[in-house]
Amino acid sequence: MSDGSIKRKEVLQQGKENHMDKTVSLAPPWIVYKQKITLLFGKDPDINITWDAKSYRLTLNVKDRAKAEAIAQLLPPDKQFGNVTLIINVSYKEKSPSEYELFKNAFAGNPILSFIEKDDDVPFASRTYVVFKKEIAQYYADDLGDPHGVRSTLYENVARDVLLDFGEGVSFTTEIVGKTISENRIRD
Repeated sequence: MSDGSIKRKEVLQQGKENHMDKTVSLAPPWIVYKQKITLLFGKDPDINITWDAKSYRLTLNVKDRAKAEAIAQLLPPDKQFGNVTLIINVSYKEKSPSEYELFKNAFAGNPILSFIEKDDDVPFASRTYVVFKKEIAQYYADDLGDPHGVRSTLYENVARDVLLDFGEGVSFTTEIVGKTISENRIRD
């Protein structure tokens, strides 16, 4: 046997021993879902998020009434994971007039948002584009998806997973620096 193959066997053996020493623990899916909501809204200075692990209750305490109303309509009130129900509580629950206004109020001042644009040129409908900043979003999720327990994604993907489905009326996307959805329309 050559010295190269002996060293390779030693390295492989060390890798197996190091892997065996580590304890693997997995986060339940409701914790991963909670982390996604925290990723979307946790950086907003108007929102304080609290978690009660005993009752599986996630509470978003929002300072601005319009923002609270918008978030309450964008997030489901609860999410079922097998025999566990995650309860999502937001301060206010009155309805806002349009999807565009909901998103505009919910993400106002949030640093992860680039802009929101409304397209009324579609016959018999309108479309809202929620455009997030061009950056990688990371959150803690120790569920075998990553050996370090960290997930990397885009904010648009998290929004699709966490927020209610508005069908064809709302599109989540990531900004292309220097471009708007339509160069002919004015951004708000």
